[in-house]
Amino acid sequence: MSEVMREKIISALVNQELEATSWESLKSLAAKQIENELYNKSVTEIETLAAQHLNWLDNNIKRVIKKLVDVTLAKSNPLQIMSYASKILIDEYSMITNTDLLSLHRMFLKNTEEATDKTSISIVLKKTG
Repeated sequence: MSEVMREKIISALVNQELEATSWESLKSLAAKQIENELYNKSVTEIETLAAQHLNWLDNNIKRVIKKLVDVTLAKSNPLQIMSYASKILIDEYSMITNTDLLSLHRMFLKNTEEATDKTSISIVLKKTG
């Protein structure tokens, strides 16, 4: 499978999942992405962020990161939350093999596309018939 096709399938699967997932679940995904990004920062960067956004420091980095995630989520607008959720979903789907991606595409998107096509055909036939 070409890289372009792989990216298109991943994008379609992510979009489908974003549409079908509850808002609370999207916020949980966003929180996980924010947490991942924070864990990739140095301790100094985390301390700086904590001083800026929390006005306190704690020796327990895990606790500081959890607070930073909460603050970031609270300050995020819906578009930002969707962006964070999208990033983590893209990362997850990117780890899946081509064969499994094609299977997911067939299961979740092919059926949706066919249903949409049938509905469109039905509507056209009703209008013309």
